[in-house]
Amino acid sequence: MAASKHPLGPAPCRFAFPLAAGIAAALASCLADVRPGFSSGAGEHLKSAYHGGIQDRRLLEESLRSPSKTQLSPSDVGTGPPAAEMNVRTAQAGFPAGASGFGSRAEGFEEALRRAFPMTPDMVRRYREIFEENERAIREIPEPTPLVEAEIVMLEPGDPPPSLRVSPGIASVIGFFDAFGNPWAIRQHVVGNGDDYRIVDLGEGTNSLAISPAVRVGWTNLVVVLEDEPLPVVARVIVDRKSAHFRHEIRVLRRRALEDTRGRGSSPKPKNYIRFALDGFGLPDDAARVPVSGAQASAWLIGDDLYVRSAHTLVSPPWTETASSPDGVHAYRLSASPVLLFSIGGAITRADVELP
Repeated sequence: MAASKHPLGPAPCRFAFPLAAGIAAALASCLADVRPGFSSGAGEHLKSAYHGGIQDRRLLEESLRSPSKTQLSPSDVGTGPPAAEMNVRTAQAGFPAGASGFGSRAEGFEEALRRAFPMTPDMVRRYREIFEENERAIREIPEPTPLVEAEIVMLEPGDPPPSLRVSPGIASVIGFFDAFGNPWAIRQHVVGNGDDYRIVDLGEGTNSLAISPAVRVGWTNLVVVLEDEPLPVVARVIVDRKSAHFRHEIRVLRRRALEDTRGRGSSPKPKNYIRFALDGFGLPDDAARVPVSGAQASAWLIGDDLYVRSAHTLVSPPWTETASSPDGVHAYRLSASPVLLFSIGGAITRADVELP
């Protein structure tokens, strides 16, 4: 008979409570007939207990169907990820959240998750963003203006030393060359402050050094001894965050070096001396220096040719050969003339040459 089925069976919800009330009343009546001490009040208590069991079952089934709807307890607040999220994780691991049949294993699993992952994924992502912002603010500095220059060094008393500008995080290269542009090997080098500046030889027998500062401000000096040259080259090293030499070439003009180069035959004796006039050094002994007035220039008379060296552009008379250096100095070879016209600041300026 349908009435003999267990009250928790799959009966329609609208018939559950009337049927339960009837069964409880009948059971109470039977018990009263069998046991005279069983009162009608006991029957009411039986009905109330039955209704409570039905309600507990409904709550359990609802918890199993919707684990994420489990309410938070006060102990879950401020102890890592929210308890609702922990219930979802527990359910994903095979422990239905809110179920009472798994005991301390589910609680231990949730506690292990709280200890291993105290922050939610959103908290982790935000933490990483803040960390990267602070790292960028600490390490990002404006890039200095790169410099690639050449400089002539005479190694004469009173000449200012060359300067090398360096910047933190940048390796600046300084190279040494002779008057003909050939690499001049470095025999030894010394830096004034070895703690704050790192110097590396760029190979065995090299003519170049790489310099990088370990400080943001300051200066020092660099002493370089070249092969077969008794006088050292002394350069200033300045830390500059606005500009830095990526490469700086030093052309060292020494008479002994010129004579040795000619003797080795690496560079044949030129038919003219335009390159020597550009350097202002190494001209033959019969070259007669002649005074120039009216403009900043130097001039030498060799035979019928006049060699002129100046930072200004020669306009007249016409020249037969010219050469220029990276630092903006020009040399001209022309027929001997007592008058020279230069372009200075957009204007034509006259210079007089005192010929013998």
